[in-house]
Amino acid sequence: MKILSVTPLALPEVRVVRFARFADVRGYFTESYNKHDFEAHPDLRFLSRERFVQTNESYSRAGTLRGLHFQWDPPQGKLVRTLHG
Repeated sequence: MKILSVTPLALPEVRVVRFARFADVRGYFTESYNKHDFEAHPDLRFLSRERFVQTNESYSRAGTLRGLHFQWDPPQGKLVRTLHG
């Protein structure tokens, strides 16, 4: 994941995090949270107490078929949410 910028807001606990999207003709994929990357970023270390590890988002244009990749070492569960379609 590539963190593009971190902007603090009026409340000290709130930040706006901009991150890179990997786009092609099918749509895009982005990793909007990765525990290791957030722990390494000096403005986001306050999140290190959280228990989730990674969050991803993708958008696919009509007619695109995507698959899920299995992770075996270490095993990784998937939580999938469909917003439309």
